[in-house]
Amino acid sequence: MSALRNSLDEYLALRRALGYKLERAAHLLPSFVAHLERHGTPSITTVLALSWAKQPPDGDPAWWAERLSLV
Repeated sequence: MSALRNSLDEYLALRRALGYKLERAAHLLPSFVAHLERHGTPSITTVLALSWAKQPPDGDPAWWAERLSLV
């Protein structure tokens, strides 16, 4: 397990312990971490966050904004 994936698990566990359900985040953030892992980066960058958020390329900008807000 990568450090990013471990950090994601810890983040979700902490937020859930505080009472948040995080259903959408728990579904989408693993995809973001996989995107970062495919690019071989140990940290989040603006460029990679935007490239992940703007999927699919022909998607609705409101969907892109929602994805980016999770990051």
